[in-house]
Amino acid sequence: MDANTKFDQTAKEMFKTFIGRDPLLATSLGIHDYDHLLPDGTLKAKLEDIEIARNYLKRIEEFEDAELTQERRFDKDLAIDSLKLSLFFDENLRLWSSSPEAPHTLGASLFLLLTREFAPIQDRLGKLNDRIQVIPRFLRDSRERIIDPVELWTTLAIQATEGLPHLLEEIVTIAKDVKFSLRDDLTGVSEDATAAISDYKDWLSNKVITRSRKNFAIGKKNFDKILELRGLGLSSDELLRFAYSALDKEKARLRELALEVRPGATVEDVKQIIKSRHPKSFQEALEAYRRSIETSKNFIIERNVFRIPPNEAVIVRETPKFMKSLVSTAAIFQPAKFDKDQISIYLITSHQDQKFLEEHNYHSIPNTTVHEAYPGHHLQGCCANANQSLIRLLTPFPVEFVEGWAHYCEECMKDIGFDDSIEARFEQTIGMIWRATRMILDTKLARGEITFEAAVKFLVEQTGMERQIATIEVNEYAERPSYFLSYYLGKQMIQKLKRDVKEKLGEDFDERKFNDLLLYAGSIPMKYIRRAVQEAFNIRLSDDLL
Repeated sequence: MDANTKFDQTAKEMFKTFIGRDPLLATSLGIHDYDHLLPDGTLKAKLEDIEIARNYLKRIEEFEDAELTQERRFDKDLAIDSLKLSLFFDENLRLWSSSPEAPHTLGASLFLLLTREFAPIQDRLGKLNDRIQVIPRFLRDSRERIIDPVELWTTLAIQATEGLPHLLEEIVTIAKDVKFSLRDDLTGVSEDATAAISDYKDWLSNKVITRSRKNFAIGKKNFDKILELRGLGLSSDELLRFAYSALDKEKARLRELALEVRPGATVEDVKQIIKSRHPKSFQEALEAYRRSIETSKNFIIERNVFRIPPNEAVIVRETPKFMKSLVSTAAIFQPAKFDKDQISIYLITSHQDQKFLEEHNYHSIPNTTVHEAYPGHHLQGCCANANQSLIRLLTPFPVEFVEGWAHYCEECMKDIGFDDSIEARFEQTIGMIWRATRMILDTKLARGEITFEAAVKFLVEQTGMERQIATIEVNEYAERPSYFLSYYLGKQMIQKLKRDVKEKLGEDFDERKFNDLLLYAGSIPMKYIRRAVQEAFNIRLSDDLL
């Protein structure tokens, strides 16, 4: 057997092993053989996962580059970097032992089956019935993993448990509406699951929180190691200098734009003008989002700068109750790799306080849709799914490309004429200030250099964000170190790559081809996006991502 065939077999075996051990991953990818299961929540299973990853790392490192094709060398290096990063999180940081992940796992496991219409509702309700039935065991088993709990992360898990009964109620209601044949069974297992969730919440509230440590910071050394393993080319000190410089630059730009909107006006004056232009009701806001999807999609078709694959669509829905603590304004669930129809679910969050309709103002909606749908996350997800590499589906942290791409699209679309008013540029720049602020807070929270309350205050001061939303934001930063710094950073990396390629190719530069290369390469780190572009264009660029 030649090395290339052996490599392909190893990649396929690794992929099958990982999805077999993680039913949620399988469902999210559109592989439905495990939809009736939940992951094994035991400590033993987690330690086995680590050992399996170690073994695959060793096996893949043994392949000789000289014996592999260029594409397989690419995937080999990507697999090695991905496994090393995953192992660092699981072996060194051990966040799984500090943050009760079970409520989030349950929410996603049920939500995907309920929302994605890959099969008739009767079939999906059958799988949901099976999944709900094993919730009590999953919650019992997952308790043994929480060895070193963190108070903040435990509090967030408690909040997550409060939304799960609403999701179960919704599933039972749908089962009754469609006359599901096992609806009585489903009602019974849902009641048992609700009781188990309540018990789990009580355990977190009375047993775990009392032994939880307050410090959630992973420390500078660990944070720098993550940046290194992700191949971002910056230390955290360098990142902070870049972030503060970016924040100053974007705030100066915002002041300039405010004067263009209304001479003599302050930034706050213009913010209020823009926020006042909003739908009168949440239903009107939903319709505005739906119109913005159609408008942005038609625009990129007419301009022919992005290639849209077949069988794709975006569905707008209100954020369900159980997810409202997680989605402050809007979010999207991208399509599953192996589903025939590439459908994204675009969630928009309502609030009891009608003042929050200002967050859905008419200048923000098109920009949000560009980021989340066309040509942002939805289109990128559809195109990435067209890539045949199994290795690229297992990349754990390509966020500087995935989120960087969506953030890059906001400015790129305006540059080619979409929604390019001064007011829209002003609103977009507010978003850039927010992302620059995220870089600072993500870094300082992870390094233990700012308190939670100080981070919320800083975010409110820099962005004008409502405190309630800012608190949700900072919760996410604290829980996912190095994730949220990636938006602004990734955008800058894509823009630099584009400049570098333009400089090399000159008049031969083709915007559509450049976009296609990035979109169809898969969801992979910018380090590998840069490599893919060099190999495709047969050019040599520097290794500098910024």
